[in-house]
Amino acid sequence: MSVDFKRKEYEDNIERWKMVRDISQARNLKEYLVTRNPHDKSQENVRRNNQIFKRAVFSEVTGYTINGFIGMLFKTWPKVDLPTDMQYAVKDITGSNISLYQFAQELCAELVKNGRVGVWVDFPPLDSDASREDIQSGRAVATANLFTAEQIINWRTRQDGAQTILDMVVLQADEEVIGADGFSIDTRPMRLELGLDSAGAYYVQKWIKSETEQAEWIPEEEPRYPRNGAGGAFNRIPFEFGGSKINNWRIDRAPMYSIAALNKAHFNNSAIYEDSVYQVGQVQPWMSGLDQSTLDLMNTNNMYVGSGRLVGVPSGERFEFAQAQPNSMAKEAMDSKIDQMIGLGAMFIQPGSAVKTAAQAEGEQAVQHSVLSLIAENASELMVSVLNHMAAFMNSSPDAIEFVISSKLVNPRADANMLREMIAGFVQGAIPMDAYLRWLQQHQLEDGEKEVEDFSAQLSVGGSMPDLDDD
Repeated sequence: MSVDFKRKEYEDNIERWKMVRDISQARNLKEYLVTRNPHDKSQENVRRNNQIFKRAVFSEVTGYTINGFIGMLFKTWPKVDLPTDMQYAVKDITGSNISLYQFAQELCAELVKNGRVGVWVDFPPLDSDASREDIQSGRAVATANLFTAEQIINWRTRQDGAQTILDMVVLQADEEVIGADGFSIDTRPMRLELGLDSAGAYYVQKWIKSETEQAEWIPEEEPRYPRNGAGGAFNRIPFEFGGSKINNWRIDRAPMYSIAALNKAHFNNSAIYEDSVYQVGQVQPWMSGLDQSTLDLMNTNNMYVGSGRLVGVPSGERFEFAQAQPNSMAKEAMDSKIDQMIGLGAMFIQPGSAVKTAAQAEGEQAVQHSVLSLIAENASELMVSVLNHMAAFMNSSPDAIEFVISSKLVNPRADANMLREMIAGFVQGAIPMDAYLRWLQQHQLEDGEKEVEDFSAQLSVGGSMPDLDDD
């Protein structure tokens, strides 16, 4: 076994992840088009399949659906609160000019696509303790690095008392290297091993392929032992898993797989439909009773189809136009898949049977999460865990950290009658003030950031109720 070993769970899901990513990004599409007459290896059949691929029309339903879901999640800015020395993360959390909000959007997109993501928090190795100038310049700050489901190839856990902790994770990536000419850019594969040594201390080991004939994986350098803000070693790996259902190392199903599979099938139906349109879509004139003398007569008299010319035929014969009937089967199959994709997309935002916590399940008002709202909750928790790891590097207080993505996706529209009933219930004391404020915020009748105390103070100094005029 080498550092390139891939867990069985990874191997079982990698093809699904790749298909969803390819279909959502409209790339490698030829791989997903069924080959006509695959047993025929002739150049003619190869050319025909190439033409079928060029004529096929790919509808980017999966990609646009994902973008739409991300737009729903971020239609309002997430609620963010960070310590002063971590404010840099709002503008650049990765060290490559990706803002905190952009990072959260990318993270949510991965959860929507494949239901799995990983985030590694790192701190640059320094020869000595970071100075204030290093921190202010951004040279010595903690950064977050996102890894897709396909990049997390191996992981291992162990028991630590009552807790199951991450003991090792291996990540695959490519890094850029400058070519021998000093200008060209090449890439080479690498592996990152994050683990806990025998003493329980966290280390980072980078692996690259040797240039020998065997091309074995070898460590590029000695393991690195990052230090926390207090100068001590970490006893936990600062890596967090995110899932569409649960944020742990277990693999959740890919939420977009069904839509991507239908999108792929729709693409194949399109190839059949467009090929039939090309092959038999034009009107074909035909004539019965033709012989060579008739053909010679037609050529002599310049008789041809169109432009008002009369085409004569032998006595008792026929001249007509043949046209194929529409290929309704392929068209109906395409339309049916469009309807199915729309239906599956709608299911993303419909409340389901999932609940977030055991406390909610036992409570009288258990929150019934849709697929997308559960992703919003999981992404919020994942971002808080990531920011807590960053706080440990920066020696900041995790108590001042908050990150919340709104999981309220569909807001019902409030009419005047509904508003009157709510106000009446509030004035009569039947509806508590906090419930009344949340209802107003849900229907965008009050500032979503307003607290109950501020709302109470507003009313106590003569704040006005919402306008009940029907207009």
